[in-house]
Amino acid sequence: APAKAAWRPYVLRGLATILNDVQRPYGLRLRMVHILVVSREPTVAILFRRLLGSEAPSSRILGALGLGGLRDEEAVELLTQMVEHDSELLCRQAACLALAAIGTQPALEGLGHALLKGDEGVRLAAGEALACHPDEGYNMLKDALELDNMLTRRAAVFGLGRVPEP
Repeated sequence: APAKAAWRPYVLRGLATILNDVQRPYGLRLRMVHILVVSREPTVAILFRRLLGSEAPSSRILGALGLGGLRDEEAVELLTQMVEHDSELLCRQAACLALAAIGTQPALEGLGHALLKGDEGVRLAAGEALACHPDEGYNMLKDALELDNMLTRRAAVFGLGRVPEP
C-alpha cells in the first residue's frame, strides 16, 4: 500500500493495539509482529522498543523479535542489555535471535559475550544464533571449541550442529 494511503495509519494502529494486548493469543500477536515488520513503517521500531520495557515476558519477546526483524542497529545496546539482565530465559533467548538477525559487528560481539559469560541457556541460544552467520559466526564458534569452559564448548557444539556444512 502506498505510504500516503489515508487508511494506512488506522490499520497500523489497529495492528499495534492487537500486539499490545496480552490477553490476545500469542500466535496472533506474533503475526502482528511480522506484519508490522514487513510494513517498513519507520515508527514501528519505537513500538518494539516500548515492548522491551513491558512487564509481560511475552511482550518483551515479541519486541525483541520485531527489532531483529527490522534489523534495527540502534537497538543492539538494548538487546545486549536484555541478554545480560532480563529475568526470563525466553526473553534473553529472543534477544540473542534478534542480535543474530541484526548481524552488525556490535551485535555479533554481544552474542560472543553471551557465549562466553551468559548462563547455560543464554550460551546455547548465542551459539545457535551465531550459526546464522557463515563468516564471523562460524569462526567464533570454532574458536569457542578451544576454550577451557565446558559450557562455552557445549554451546559452540550446539551452534556448529546448526551449520549447514559437513
